[in-house]
Amino acid sequence: MKDKVSFLLPISNNEKEYCKSIKSILHQTHKNLEVLIGLNGNSKRFDNELKKKYRSDNRIKIFQSPKKSIVLTLNLLIKKSRGYYIA
Repeated sequence: MKDKVSFLLPISNNEKEYCKSIKSILHQTHKNLEVLIGLNGNSKRFDNELKKKYRSDNRIKIFQSPKKSIVLTLNLLIKKSRGYYIA
């Protein structure tokens, strides 16, 4: 869709702040969106909690980055994005 927005969010161990960010994105007035989360060197416990918390929302897609690099994580998320706009 031409007006879909992809929000890219690389995440490192700070669940409280990232949950606020995700909540803020999901409460945008523009509803045609996707949130692509790149897990970037977090603990397994944190990754599992995040996946469990958001698995029921089909707007959120979670990917594991192969390396602890924000650049590689963002490149992965850009490749996976389906939006016309990237934020």
